[in-house]
Amino acid sequence: MLIKAAGAVMIMTSGVLIGVSLKQRLVNHIQRLISIKDFLLYAKRKLSYDMPILYEMFSEYEGDTAGGMIDNIARLLGEENSVMYSVKRGIELSDVPEILLARERNYIENVFSQLGSSDCESQAALIENAVVQIESMIAEAVRENERKSKVVMSVSVYSGAVLAIILL
Repeated sequence: MLIKAAGAVMIMTSGVLIGVSLKQRLVNHIQRLISIKDFLLYAKRKLSYDMPILYEMFSEYEGDTAGGMIDNIARLLGEENSVMYSVKRGIELSDVPEILLARERNYIENVFSQLGSSDCESQAALIENAVVQIESMIAEAVRENERKSKVVMSVSVYSGAVLAIILL
């Protein structure tokens, strides 16, 4: 009987931990979008004051690197790859494809690929529009988090309890 009780506790615990893991994915989604927005705001400030080359802008950034995306892009740009290749490959090498939705990832890839391709005013306008768009993505992700997190935790706890009862 003691083994069955211990097994039931472990099953219930695993159900709760699965729920916690799924909830953390929702939080990571929001954090990635915020870190990308922060980088774009940094890029806008850099462009308005320094007019750096693209490699410097990516490599000198000291904030959250969006799951390694910004570091990867900086490294690839430093190896003298094209902007388009560096952005696409930098995103692929990071954890962004696993966390962001496909449409968000495609939008960010498009925006990053356009950096450095025009004058400062055009780039500032591009970044401002991108920040507004990403803010709406963040708001949508927050709403989704609020909606799904309660459901995920409830389902994981109840499914663990049901499995434990069935196996007893």
